[in-house]
Amino acid sequence: VAWLPWLARAALAGSVPGTAITAAAAFLAAEPELAVVAGAVALTVAPRRRTVAGLALAVGLVAVQALPFAAWVAGGDRGPGRVSIDTAAGGPAPADLVRAVFPGALPEAGSDRFVAHPAVPLWLLVLGALAAFDRRPEVRRLAWWGWGLALAAALAGLPGVRDAWTTVTFSLVRYPGRLVFPAVVALA
Repeated sequence: VAWLPWLARAALAGSVPGTAITAAAAFLAAEPELAVVAGAVALTVAPRRRTVAGLALAVGLVAVQALPFAAWVAGGDRGPGRVSIDTAAGGPAPADLVRAVFPGALPEAGSDRFVAHPAVPLWLLVLGALAAFDRRPEVRRLAWWGWGLALAAALAGLPGVRDAWTTVTFSLVRYPGRLVFPAVVALA
């Protein structure tokens, strides 16, 4: 997630090498699903050929790692055949969302989630709401991405949505609570 602001900045600047290097670094930082999210955010914020070229170059840069990763996914704890309860494990429950915005508002509960205590400060939500209506289109797009990722993380934790989450993500995105991190970065 640390590469997301750098990737968005490189895409906005129209830098093909900068976009490629930051997108590749995000993938190689061991969270490929978040690298895909970061690439989608960059493409949405800066929808131009130079962004596409940078992302394509990033795929080339990480290709040597992508094939072993795909084999690992197929035989590991992600990928086809996983049940929805495993895939959506780590989605924040509604009470977790209240705790994230208002620390200490609810008593702590035991958690087996990867992200046990996400933090989404209230001031950030206010600024993110204001940014969603900013006059600059790239600021609006980034804010809406933040809200969309926060919503995806929240919905994935609901029992009735787990099967849909598994289908939509092809069982590849475990611990949807991790989406809170790029949501916070995008809103900031």
